[in-house]
Amino acid sequence: MEKTELIFLPFSGVGHHAATLEIAKMMTLRYHRLSITIIIMKFPFGSNPTLTSDSDSIRFVTLPPVEVVSPGITGPAVMFELMKAQIPQVRDAVGEITSSGSARLGGFVLDLFSTHMIDVADEFGVPSYIFCTSGAATMRFNFYVQFLHDNEGLDLFQFKNSDAELEIPSYVNPVPGKVFPSVMFDQDGGVAGMFLNLARSFRKILQRNF
Repeated sequence: MEKTELIFLPFSGVGHHAATLEIAKMMTLRYHRLSITIIIMKFPFGSNPTLTSDSDSIRFVTLPPVEVVSPGITGPAVMFELMKAQIPQVRDAVGEITSSGSARLGGFVLDLFSTHMIDVADEFGVPSYIFCTSGAATMRFNFYVQFLHDNEGLDLFQFKNSDAELEIPSYVNPVPGKVFPSVMFDQDGGVAGMFLNLARSFRKILQRNF
């Protein structure tokens, strides 16, 4: 019986990798016709843990690290550039997987920070899904802030280092601006716009609730 292959593309970091492996195990235990390849992209920052699994339905492909020389780009924006630089390697790796003919490619499961790979999934003619490795409240926060910015004209920068509070539907208490993610206020690196674009690009979502 032919299996369906999913490609998981987690961002670098222990929390992202551990949550990705956990949901991959849960899915392959529940759906026996499913096989999963987790593509590990190495970055020059953070940790790059070694992932293992005793499941025959889960395998790992580790890509060599890439270097990015982008003058003027600093801070969190660098990670987005590194992710974009991985696109050719990801495309080649998925091409090798599909050429083996061992399973039918069913889709990509992407991290919040690997949404650049949506275009690669489109090239292979398969859907892409976003797996949120953080809690459901964080995802709701992202959506709500993006909605307020795009539809209500909210200036997010008024909350930078501010005690002003915003009521978020997924939180019991109002949230003060001074605890908002710092990337929301990074205008110089262009990350503020990227933060909003992440929420705009979400279509099909797998939400972590474990």
